[in-house]
Amino acid sequence: VTPDLVRTITPPGFGSAFENGQPGDRLPGSPKTQFSLFGAYDYPLENGDSLIFNASYTWQGSVLSRAGGRGSSLTLDSYGVANAALTYEADRWSATLFVDNVFDEFAETGVIGSVLNNQIVTDFEGGDVFVRGFSTHILPPRAIGVRLKFDFGD
Repeated sequence: VTPDLVRTITPPGFGSAFENGQPGDRLPGSPKTQFSLFGAYDYPLENGDSLIFNASYTWQGSVLSRAGGRGSSLTLDSYGVANAALTYEADRWSATLFVDNVFDEFAETGVIGSVLNNQIVTDFEGGDVFVRGFSTHILPPRAIGVRLKFDFGD
């Protein structure tokens, strides 16, 4: 194999496989801005038990899938998620009604690969075969549930 031959073999649709990052480039997978708020209110009852309400909100800015948004980088949009819960707490047990992702926010939270990895190839009979080497992770949809807890200790 000669170097000239190796240089001429490139995957279809791809240019240069490498691009140097630059000083100050945003790191992949890291939002530029993010914050979280949490609040809880404990309401004591006359029988000694408690009602506890808590809520949280987390927001994060856009995320790049490649350093500095270079190459085949994707930008994942910013999003915010709210959660809430109401707990009845007794001496040895508690029951919680919770809602995760209160507003049923849809967001892509991560990415694997690049859209350039998606290809159509031909099988041995000439039919199209879709090869997918790219996917995104999404935020779980709204979840509503009850959590029961019991203390089996002394």
